[in-house]
Amino acid sequence: MNRRFPLGLALLVTFFCGIAALAEEKPILEWTFETAPEGEGITSVPGIIGTAVDVTGKPQISVPADRLPEGLTAFTVRAWIKPRSVDENIHEILRKEDGEERLWLSITGKGKSICLGLNANGLYRETRGTVDPAVLTDGQWHLVTGTYDGQSTKLYFDLEFIGGTELPGPWKYGKKNAPIFVASLWGSAEFYDGALDEIQLWDRAMSERQVREYFLQIAPERGMAWLKKQIADAREKALEFLPETPEQWAKCTPEETQKWKALQALNASDTAAELDLDRKTADELFDLLARLESNFEPRPRGAEQVSPYVRPVTPEVKDLTPEEAQKKLEEEWLFQCSGNVTPEVIRNEIRYAKALAARIQGVDFQDQLRELDALAEADATTRTYFRVRQIKRGIMFANPAIDFDSVVYVDVPYPAGSEWRHENHHRVGTQAVPGGRLMVLKGLSPAGKQTMLAPQKPLPGHGSFWRPDVSFDGKRVLFCFKPYNEKAFHLYEINADGTGVRQLTDGAFDDLDPIYLPDGENIAFLTGRAHTYVRCVVSANSFVLARMKLHEEPGDGVFILSRNMECEYTPSLLKDGRIIYTRWEYTDKPLWRCQSLWTMNPDGTQ
Repeated sequence: MNRRFPLGLALLVTFFCGIAALAEEKPILEWTFETAPEGEGITSVPGIIGTAVDVTGKPQISVPADRLPEGLTAFTVRAWIKPRSVDENIHEILRKEDGEERLWLSITGKGKSICLGLNANGLYRETRGTVDPAVLTDGQWHLVTGTYDGQSTKLYFDLEFIGGTELPGPWKYGKKNAPIFVASLWGSAEFYDGALDEIQLWDRAMSERQVREYFLQIAPERGMAWLKKQIADAREKALEFLPETPEQWAKCTPEETQKWKALQALNASDTAAELDLDRKTADELFDLLARLESNFEPRPRGAEQVSPYVRPVTPEVKDLTPEEAQKKLEEEWLFQCSGNVTPEVIRNEIRYAKALAARIQGVDFQDQLRELDALAEADATTRTYFRVRQIKRGIMFANPAIDFDSVVYVDVPYPAGSEWRHENHHRVGTQAVPGGRLMVLKGLSPAGKQTMLAPQKPLPGHGSFWRPDVSFDGKRVLFCFKPYNEKAFHLYEINADGTGVRQLTDGAFDDLDPIYLPDGENIAFLTGRAHTYVRCVVSANSFVLARMKLHEEPGDGVFILSRNMECEYTPSLLKDGRIIYTRWEYTDKPLWRCQSLWTMNPDGTQ
């Protein structure tokens, strides 16, 4: 082990005016690898500073436990790493295995996470941060940093904060006969494979800015590129919820209006200043970033039902050629069989097509049925499968019940964020991703004429949608829409030709899945206004059935129909006027039978 401070680091500091130099300080432990430790599987290679070490096989690199001084209450451990390979095993960077009083910095989970483990106040905890294995093994040097300040841990990958854990001290790090190992557990397991450089342990917790300043000192080009990108992203995020429409501005308090006007002015000045970013020192860039980031709350991390920031973009409307439309159909048919065309898949589709033909009265399908019989004897190829699906599609659209030529649908990106696939989470407004469209397709084919009803002015320019409903006369459409610069879904109505849009509900609650009711005066919908919650995730609202007058002021006359404490979904209207919906029987029901169908009269009676 070499305990001197690397000269190259001190020299690089001079390129960055305003960054506090650390050259006069010393880590309590340091491996610079200017001279490679002796041992099998250990070789010297070019490093991020001077010389590094490349380890493979079963390297033996350690120092005695007594190299850690007494009385440490905080620390920073950091290392430059260039892994060659990762797998399902743990790959140690630095480890002191001393019972439950261990110190651990490693790569885990097939290269998908970095782990920092320690014991504080008798409790051993691990902090894990997610990384991309492809980035981890991309052949570049990456900085891994873990800090502990006596109250919490923080973990960084390069310049990004990737995780933290509340863990009040004191830190217990063991003074038994347990050496501190590099690249292994006890020199006998969990071996690291790849290059390592500049492994350091400090007796204090460095701040996030100090972590980032150090990266810039060592890898200036990558660091400056990251800083400039963060500044551009911060400018966007600071204005994410900026009101766009006159209606949104009208809802702001005087204080909110003043705040947004000031942010607009700041953004305009920073836009002009961005042209000179290349002339700014790193300190000036850090100050600019901090100023921008102070204007918005960082998104929650972990289990919160919040999507990551996505720049709002709404796709252009594009009609498909007949060839493009057929390709879309075939892609969908392959998706429905998971891309695996088998004899069984084809036989099932033939059976479904024949059953469909048998149910449709008054239409002669003899030619189609004869061709299906012939296809049942053909080779089980993708071409055969496509032809069966084409015949089945023709049978379906020959049904006399299909007496219309247009449909309303929504085209939306998948939600995002933690557990968005959850039965309830994917409906939450804070997990919606902008880029959705409310569409009309004229001509029952992918080759039909596409028209976008929303978002169009006077609505905000981007957002997300859920299920729409068409009025009984076909002239109006109900829909739920979450503007990109708001946090909840609201209800709207629009004429089928795209005119006359008006907002029906507003506020902090999600309102979803509206349907017209037979009386022509009321609508039913799902809402979070009942203040119920998902039993396994108390931070997520449950949605229950509600009713409101269609022609009153937005949000007036909302009446909660359901007394359910659990989630209700997908209301529709039966021919006799009752509402049919699904209900999540979460409590005291088998997991595999938690969804059931329920009915209710529009006035809430059974």
